[in-house]
Amino acid sequence: MNLSQLIKVAEDFLQTAYQLQLKIPIERNNRLRTTQGRYVIKHDQTPLKIELSGNTLDYGTEEAIIGVLKHE
Repeated sequence: MNLSQLIKVAEDFLQTAYQLQLKIPIERNNRLRTTQGRYVIKHDQTPLKIELSGNTLDYGTEEAIIGVLKHE
C-alpha cells in the first residue's frame, strides 16, 4: 500500500467518522523501530504530521497498516 492510497483512506475515515479534513501530511519514517506509527505535534499542541514505520509499510498486512493509521 503506497502513501497516496493511505492518504485517501485517512481522508475517507476522517470525513465519515468525524466530518474533518486531513490537513497534515502522512509520511514514511524508516527510523521507527519499536513503534509502528506516531502522531507528531509541536510543543503548543499544533499537529505536524503522522509518521508510519517503514517496516510496517513493507511487511504489514493492509489491515494492520490501516489500523495503525486510524489509531494515529
